[in-house]
Amino acid sequence: MLKGTLGIIFASLAAISWGTIGLIQGFVQSSIDATWIVVFRLLFASIFFIVCSVGTHEYKEFSHRSHGAIIPLILLAALCIAINNICFIYGVRTTGIAMGSASTIGSTPIWAGLLSWIVFKRSPSLRWWRGTVLACVGVVVMIVSQASSWHISTVGLISCLIAGLCYSCFTIISGELVKTLSPLSCTTLIFSLALLIALPISLGLSGIPKTVQTLDWLVFLYLGLIPTGVAFLLYTKALQFITANTAVAMTLLDPVTSFCLALAVAKEPLVYTSGIGLIFILIGLRLVTSSDRALAQ
Repeated sequence: MLKGTLGIIFASLAAISWGTIGLIQGFVQSSIDATWIVVFRLLFASIFFIVCSVGTHEYKEFSHRSHGAIIPLILLAALCIAINNICFIYGVRTTGIAMGSASTIGSTPIWAGLLSWIVFKRSPSLRWWRGTVLACVGVVVMIVSQASSWHISTVGLISCLIAGLCYSCFTIISGELVKTLSPLSCTTLIFSLALLIALPISLGLSGIPKTVQTLDWLVFLYLGLIPTGVAFLLYTKALQFITANTAVAMTLLDPVTSFCLALAVAKEPLVYTSGIGLIFILIGLRLVTSSDRALAQ
């Protein structure tokens, strides 16, 4: 019971920190291609994980055991993280922030539930499905109603759905990896490999940025350390205590944080339908967390 609550808290804190990404990365100069934001974010996150791994001597964990069987899972998780980041950025650019965010974040828990059923032959409870669908509807209502404009691009929408699928795959794979490796070892290996995958893709798409200012580096540092380094360490730790389905559902707190920051920091006007969406999200997540506790008992 206590571990389940702790897992929900860890996943919630991770999701809240992810909600700051949209606002913070807006301070990066527009001349820097968005794919390089992904690369620098993964770079500083990898450095953070490696330093923590060396400091705690957990880097020895992988070399002192025979983990050949899980290497394909680690590679697949890294590929999922790289594709998730790139597809999300491409999707948002082609179909807009509102529709891109709504389709990616809203589809992720649904993908997780379907994958659990397909891979593990384990369907989430009816209460989980009710809570997840309600929360996803809330996300779509909140994001779209608060947006000043939005449009639908078929290619962009598909890209965002792929991003959601990859994130769900990453979560489910990580849930299996933490049964063998520590959360720190998992994140160190996955994100270091994801960096190696994302780097040549960025070079091929946009080339090396010509100028990077001090503010840009500060933003990259923040994105790498807090909403990636600390957040994914907490998120992976949460997978030791709660199911992957519930962990993914808790990420719906991400747009809630973005919504609150938009009102408090960016001074955007409040649309009443956004408030209705927020209520849907909170009620839905309440159903999801209660279903996870019921499963634990």
